[in-house]
Amino acid sequence: MADDQHAAAAWREADLRHVLHNGTNLLDHLEHGPLMFVRGQGVRLWDADGREYLDATSGLANCNLGYGEPELIQAAADQLAQLSFAPSTGGMANPPYVLLAQRIAGLLPADLSRVFMTTTGSDANEAAFKLARWVNHLEGRPEKHKIISLLQSFHGNTLATTAATGMSVQWSVGAPLPPGFLHVEPPFCYRCPWHVGRRNDRCCLLGVEALEALIQREGPDTVAAIVAEPVLQAAGAVVPPPEYFPAVRRLCDRYGILLIYDEVVTGFGRTGKLFGLEHFDAVPDMVTMAKGLAAGHFPVGALAFRESLYDRLLAAARSGAGHVFYHTHTFFGNPVAGAVGLKAIELLERRGLVQHVASVGERLLAGLETLRDTGIVGDVRGIGLLAAVELVQDPATRAPFDHDLGVARQVYREAADRGVLVRASAFGDVIMLTPPLIMTAAEADQVVITLREALTTVRERL
Repeated sequence: MADDQHAAAAWREADLRHVLHNGTNLLDHLEHGPLMFVRGQGVRLWDADGREYLDATSGLANCNLGYGEPELIQAAADQLAQLSFAPSTGGMANPPYVLLAQRIAGLLPADLSRVFMTTTGSDANEAAFKLARWVNHLEGRPEKHKIISLLQSFHGNTLATTAATGMSVQWSVGAPLPPGFLHVEPPFCYRCPWHVGRRNDRCCLLGVEALEALIQREGPDTVAAIVAEPVLQAAGAVVPPPEYFPAVRRLCDRYGILLIYDEVVTGFGRTGKLFGLEHFDAVPDMVTMAKGLAAGHFPVGALAFRESLYDRLLAAARSGAGHVFYHTHTFFGNPVAGAVGLKAIELLERRGLVQHVASVGERLLAGLETLRDTGIVGDVRGIGLLAAVELVQDPATRAPFDHDLGVARQVYREAADRGVLVRASAFGDVIMLTPPLIMTAAEADQVVITLREALTTVRERL
């Protein structure tokens, strides 16, 4: 026990001395130090002091099958023993890479039949932006390069995906950001920018009108693509009204603009459907994915796109306009990622987890709704096992808390002290929940009970 305590102290000291953490308040980290995890199994984690936690975040919404899944570990080990690495550039390939691309294409609407493998969601979105610009460049329209995204969205942490992200708090890091990225208000009913404030009211149509006004102001011949998450996750599980994406699809068709769905979080069962796009009657031109693709057991992402878009690339190549799409990282398409991704999809289907998520997700959201009586819950929203609780000073007026109070961060700490991990959004007082897809109904109830205790404690302290 003494040796374990000594090791834990040494790890924390090394962290504070040497590590720069992403998305972490530096002064807060100096005061509290790291939460050091050393083991994970199923939906649970253990820290360096031996404390057990129910992880209601799936790491970063990526450990969809929980921790230490034996079949994923075996798939990685077997592939490492057979072929640990192979490039995907210059026409080189390997069976797991090719078979995973084929498998992904088979899960999507029929025309989304081409797949470009990446390592992360940021990589996949970066590839989508480049592809949207490149095809227009090849066809003699280099001015058609702008990318429109929604405010309060998140698309990654590279320079281009930071520019596409609709969170101003991120824009100063790495500024000046690349030009050509525009933003428009999202259909966020609880914080409706048009003050409609009721779900399925005109907020979604006003959002589309604002989008069209931006396109017309910039010039349709300058806009290459619109990118959007089917559910805005960084703003706290904001589900658009069902009319929104069909209207956006019609808008894209009218102006010759590509529609990209960022399914990095919503893909592979998170919403109670295999992909978030299945909730909306609108097929995009491109879909990006990562996180749940290999269920957190290996880094892998992908961009799927329409066959017609590939045909445009091929036509340009035949005309001599350009033969190569340049966008690669060393580990794109590596065989271990392919093997683990294939096994993760197999387990998702074999265990019936998409249907399970729909059922347990309903129970979790119903439980979260009961937290409104704590007096500081303004909104509960979500779909499947992607949920959020927005905390407000006054539920009647929706008045937010003073940012400096860090109310969501306080709730996160109180919940962690009680053995449940949730996430406090960096973009407002929102508690985020993205538990592993294997979470049981009893574990969902435990999350709600713990959150009630944490919210009550924080409310009494304010």
